[in-house]
Amino acid sequence: MPMWATEGAAIRLTGELDTLEADLDAANRVLFQGLDGPAKAESLGQVLRMRNKFDALAASALSAFEVTQEHRHEGHGSVVAWAKTHGHAKGPEVTRLRRLAHRVRDMPRVEGALRRGEITDEHVAVLHRAYRLLGPSSFEVLEEPLVDSAVDLRFSDFERTVEYVIVRAAPAGADERA
Repeated sequence: MPMWATEGAAIRLTGELDTLEADLDAANRVLFQGLDGPAKAESLGQVLRMRNKFDALAASALSAFEVTQEHRHEGHGSVVAWAKTHGHAKGPEVTRLRRLAHRVRDMPRVEGALRRGEITDEHVAVLHRAYRLLGPSSFEVLEEPLVDSAVDLRFSDFERTVEYVIVRAAPAGADERA
């Protein structure tokens, strides 16, 4: 649960990001080469899961920033332009996070799985396509089993499963409308 504090008129997240950054700095000092095979495998799995969590965190922060049009205070036309200036980020990476934030907002179980690090932004893209083709009400019924498939299956098997569900459950002509 997020912790909030007020400082004057500003509302901000209290220290969690500072702590997270310090912990990340410490983790970057680890020499993985000295670990045995199983420890390396476990470490890599954890880092990949954390990357998905970081994507969820970045998408959430970007979405909140964009919704209130904070980038406009400095004359930037978009959050992408702001991030390119302040974060020294490439446009496509910020655009990817922006797209991710937009995709998860109507899919709460998908967003939860991403926040837990169980799925990637590629899974979200596949699930969002199903959301568009099936429609919100049909997708809502299928969201939980589709997320379970995303978590449990190899990515290529997951993609085939979602395609099968779309073909079986989508209204006629839905693919052309999307």
